[in-house]
Amino acid sequence: MTTNGSFLYVNHQNRWRDPMLSGLVNKDGVLHLAQVPGQAENVGPPLAASAQLAGPAGIGADRQGNLYLADPAGQRIIRVDACDGTSAPLPCLRGPGADPGQLNGPRGLAVGPRQTLYVADSGNHRLQVVDLATQQVRAIWGQPDPYAAPQPGDAPDRLNEPWDVAVDQAGSVYVADYGNRRVQKWTAVGQPQPDFWLTMQNQTAVPQEPSAVAIILVEGEERLLILDRADNRALVYRRSGVFDEEATGRWAEVPAQVGLLVDAIADDEFLYVADASNGRVLVFDQAGVFMGLAQGGPTSVAGLALDCQGRLLIHPGGGAAARMLQPAAAYALCGVALPGPLTVGSDLTRWQRLQVTSGELPPGSHVQFFTLVSNGDEQPALPVVCGGTAVTPLTTTNPTITPLDNWRVAPVDGLDLLLAHEPGRNLWLAVLFQGNSQASPTLEQIRLAYDQETWARYLPAVYQNDPVNMARLDPALALFESLLNDEEALLDSLPRLFDPAAAPDEAAPGSWLDWLSGWLAFRLDETWSETRRRAALAAAFRQYGRRGTVESLRWFIAQYAGATAHISEPAGQMALWTLGEFSHLGFETMLAPAEAQGAVVGTTAVLDRSHLIQDEAYGAPLFGDVAHRFCVQVYAADLAGSDTTLDQVRQVLDREKPAHTLYHLCEIDARMRVGFQARLGIDTIVAGPPPDLALTYSAQLGYDTVLPAPPERAARAIGGGTRVGSKTRLV
Repeated sequence: MTTNGSFLYVNHQNRWRDPMLSGLVNKDGVLHLAQVPGQAENVGPPLAASAQLAGPAGIGADRQGNLYLADPAGQRIIRVDACDGTSAPLPCLRGPGADPGQLNGPRGLAVGPRQTLYVADSGNHRLQVVDLATQQVRAIWGQPDPYAAPQPGDAPDRLNEPWDVAVDQAGSVYVADYGNRRVQKWTAVGQPQPDFWLTMQNQTAVPQEPSAVAIILVEGEERLLILDRADNRALVYRRSGVFDEEATGRWAEVPAQVGLLVDAIADDEFLYVADASNGRVLVFDQAGVFMGLAQGGPTSVAGLALDCQGRLLIHPGGGAAARMLQPAAAYALCGVALPGPLTVGSDLTRWQRLQVTSGELPPGSHVQFFTLVSNGDEQPALPVVCGGTAVTPLTTTNPTITPLDNWRVAPVDGLDLLLAHEPGRNLWLAVLFQGNSQASPTLEQIRLAYDQETWARYLPAVYQNDPVNMARLDPALALFESLLNDEEALLDSLPRLFDPAAAPDEAAPGSWLDWLSGWLAFRLDETWSETRRRAALAAAFRQYGRRGTVESLRWFIAQYAGATAHISEPAGQMALWTLGEFSHLGFETMLAPAEAQGAVVGTTAVLDRSHLIQDEAYGAPLFGDVAHRFCVQVYAADLAGSDTTLDQVRQVLDREKPAHTLYHLCEIDARMRVGFQARLGIDTIVAGPPPDLALTYSAQLGYDTVLPAPPERAARAIGGGTRVGSKTRLV
């Protein structure tokens, strides 16, 4: 939360003021409805419903992605292959019967380490351990004599109608021993741990009818979650059996949302709870806050699990099992946020206006605000209840001015609201989010106005001194004022629009920067970056003060052509010469283009080739051929490898030079002219003689080889290079 004069922003640095979210998540400062599992697909064959099934029905997955379904009515365990989706019963574990490998009402199951499947064989009062690699029964726990009738309480490791089973990362096995009204624990090698239940019995909370067990993570550590059918509650224990009161408190509100707890499973982010009476799966976050309902799943639910990819698996108890295609494919249908208390000091504050400055309302989504002003710090009760699908709104009337400690209801999707409350120290906001499972409103920033001067100050004093009239006029004036806020803000921002560093440049051409450049007749190139456009426009006005000068021409050539120009004016280097004193004949001297004194009748005047001058212009004709002329030189290296050409430089010169001047444009290239552009022995090397000609190896005659001229001694042409009698003898 931050304040700016008479404004207050609720979201400060992606942190909302104690939002107390329910069904919402805060992702990088953006509030939106929580994402819950959705888009279910059927897996495995349809299962027959079991009339005797009153508790959980197991479903699990191994690390390869294969699924295992308990079929209580068919007395079997069905395996669904991860590759082709085919399903078949495990051949060595099917009933009915009481022999090893036979089943009688299988309920919970869990896949543990080392490819081990644990099945709660409820009707046979035992736990069967199956090696998934061989699909053979490895061991039977909880009934030393498989043929003996169960005798509850005669042994600490005897099971009586086990309903559910869970395995932690260490391989320890926990069984909801429903018939014995207790929870039992075995080690990974099948050693019973009777001290576990003894420890649990000495805690402040003891499950009376444990129906389901699940392993959950609490702050990165494993905990045992037990569903107690007696009180329809969720209890959390450490793996030693010690009661975790703090973690249990997080899930204290779960029974209020669930009709009948039958199963639960958790990942690193959410807890999924099966509600058998209403046929739905509820989603809670790790703090116990209700997030919403899984969307698109079966209409009945008896068991939950997570596959190797974290996707939710649902056992319906009867019919086809379902796998949610994505862990977060749908949105919760509703959620509530309660940011507050919002305060700006100890004095009473006149809260005036609420504006949503950043947020979205996709089609099918809605948002509604509720406001309350109070002088106390105690959090008020929520004005709206979001129960997963049902929304119970606040029923109240809105007087002109809402009294303290009363909620004021805003219209649905109202994003610019008048806060007509009595002055108070604290402001509370309740925000209701609603979606259609496919879309969610988002809320990123809220601005609150307070203690601002209104248009009432422009009214006659007779109105301002009447509090009854002001209570009616202030809201009406605020309404008209809000309608003109945009125009007022536009006027306030005019100086920014004339600043090249701050003016908007959304789309070039046609942006505000282009409009500003038109005032200066300065063309902004479309290919320039935004930074370059702003810098060039900022410097244009300063350059126009020197327009037509050498410095200005260099700047424009650099801007538009990207080349560094060297500009010289011959007239600036010319002077009158006097032989023997300042000039040397043939070096610094040349013939003048005209007489220094102009045309003299009878002496220097020539018809049609003379001009008269005044005395004060004596000598001007001597510079007539270099006046108003300049030379521009650009390096060829600046033009090579770029889109700049001499024509572009010429276009800049034609546009920016003084109208009465003439120029000569020259490209400085690397030509070897000793004494001018090259120095022998420094940046110029004279090549040596060509290599010897080796035909068919290094050269081809007639293509890249020319026969040299005959040597001097071989030239025997008399009259050419040979003189008879000197170096030539006739043979």
